[in-house]
Amino acid sequence: MGPLRGELLIEAWERGANGTYLERALTALAVAYGGRSQDELLDLSIADRDLELLRLRRLTFGDTLRGCLPCGACATRVEFEISISSMLDRLDAAPRRSAAIWRTECFEFSMRPATTRDLAAVTSAADPRRSLLARCTDVDSRDVDAALSRCEDVVVEQFNQLNEGAETRFTFACPACTAVEHTDLDIARFLWIEIRHAATTVLREVHDLASAYGWSEASVLAMNGARRALYLEMART
Repeated sequence: MGPLRGELLIEAWERGANGTYLERALTALAVAYGGRSQDELLDLSIADRDLELLRLRRLTFGDTLRGCLPCGACATRVEFEISISSMLDRLDAAPRRSAAIWRTECFEFSMRPATTRDLAAVTSAADPRRSLLARCTDVDSRDVDAALSRCEDVVVEQFNQLNEGAETRFTFACPACTAVEHTDLDIARFLWIEIRHAATTVLREVHDLASAYGWSEASVLAMNGARRALYLEMART
């Protein structure tokens, strides 16, 4: 995996611009890996996909992630700052299972972790949650829906445990009302926002340098950020 900079950053943004939310995350990984297809990445578990996205974010934009969220108690906009490395250490240390098998209510169940392919398949379903459970679960019964309904509490509990590594949860305190908030970081959405912002910034820099010096887009994108920033400073003075 390599960082999304220069041409790779623009490629990830262009390829993901017209994609769905789920497709954009995999597009970024496909571009960063080069040799891995988006179809292959579809079958990563959500936990594994998010680990890869966190690593890509650290490579591309650094370890510190800053953002802003509303306090659930008083609606104050609260700035937060978290370390990608600390989050990765916690997720890497968490126990992971590739499957769950159990027997209850005379049924034998087997379940696998959810993937991006699963999420994409249930997006337009009438009941996405139930459809996702059905896709990830096998039951030794002719009437799968009846078995899932009869044992729903256990099935949901097993699903949550099996996909626990997909939750990138962190805590922040509101300075206005002192409430402590627990929230999940949607790294797929967050990283795409950063990619889009960085790509448009770079393209503005290309425009400015091309206008000032007549350089091609390829030559400007080939420069490292420090050199490009210095030329921009000189061009704008």
